[in-house]
Amino acid sequence: MKSVASAVLLRYRLSPEPGHRVVQKMSLTLFMKHGLRVMLEPRGLAAAE
Repeated sequence: MKSVASAVLLRYRLSPEPGHRVVQKMSLTLFMKHGLRVMLEPRGLAAAE
């Protein structure tokens, strides 16, 4: 799974979705109540090589 995540991060630029509000859910480990919505923008072939 880490290799998939690194491949996505290498090829795309992630930015938070406009208007999405991040709300923490309290538990033993903190996580986002409704997840983190992001937009993917291609970086271009030169950045991936």
